[in-house]
Amino acid sequence: MAGIRLPRPPRWVIGTAVVAAAAGAAIASQSITVRRWAKRPHDFKPDQFTLPGIEHRLTSHDGGTVFAIEAGEGPTVIFGHGIAGDHTHWAPVAHRLMATGFRVVIFDQRGHGKSTPGSEGFGLQGLAHDAATVIAELGGAGNVIIVGHSMGGVGLQALARHHAEVLNRVDGAALVATLPNTAAAPIAKLMINPLALLAYRHVMKNPTRARLAMRTGFGKDFSVAMLDQLALTWEQTPDSTLIGLGAALGDFNLMPDLVDFTVPTVVICGSDDAVTPMKLSEQIHAALPNSRLVRVGGAGHMIVWETPDLLAEEIASLAGTAGQPAPV
Repeated sequence: MAGIRLPRPPRWVIGTAVVAAAAGAAIASQSITVRRWAKRPHDFKPDQFTLPGIEHRLTSHDGGTVFAIEAGEGPTVIFGHGIAGDHTHWAPVAHRLMATGFRVVIFDQRGHGKSTPGSEGFGLQGLAHDAATVIAELGGAGNVIIVGHSMGGVGLQALARHHAEVLNRVDGAALVATLPNTAAAPIAKLMINPLALLAYRHVMKNPTRARLAMRTGFGKDFSVAMLDQLALTWEQTPDSTLIGLGAALGDFNLMPDLVDFTVPTVVICGSDDAVTPMKLSEQIHAALPNSRLVRVGGAGHMIVWETPDLLAEEIASLAGTAGQPAPV
């Protein structure tokens, strides 16, 4: 037997074996990585993603439904979330603001959570209209503070183009990890490509790979609870919403409109944000006539969960900014 030479396997067999071995090693490495993440110390708990309160279902300008939830008492802060999210994305920050005397209103963007798109589908105009509807109907008797993360920040910037009159009711704004156009945001532009969005959704079918994919949205401070919650809202967002938004937001530019966005504004971004990098927030800050820029070291795109204390403090500071001169 020792002198017998076995025939060399066909190349396709060798190739298949190599690919299988590499895939197996990659999967094993992924599993080890995710198990290591699970051991990370972090006080972020899943119940912080919930926000009990009064639920509202408003009718949008084009016949859709805008779901919003309000809680707390005091000056009103209205929140808009990013793509493939829902009102739970802002819950950790909302809890902190409520504890310091604020009334919070968080709405689901059209096609997300419990909101439905109207006849106009998706696009800048729809995002701005829905934000204006929430401000008008749930803003209360006084002025409000408006806050937007990622796509939610795009919708608020679009108010200057589509609903400039609404800005008269705004005492301050926070634009968090967002962008003014797609031309300068190649990663964001790639991510909102309809095919890329659907491919991202497909990854959610495997829990390990879903956590790995969600990791790209965070900086240094994250937990498995965050990864799982983000994967959940991605999984729950309908394909039609992702395709519609990808097509509508594939090419836009709000830079020329920002000169009319004159409310006191804080622009916040993490230094490790790979989706909407810091340079985009710097562009927004430079274009806004009355803004200041906050750089958060080590934070990623999901800064709303990574540093909720800091965001709550920055938003609260806007309550006393009305009528103040623009910073030099």
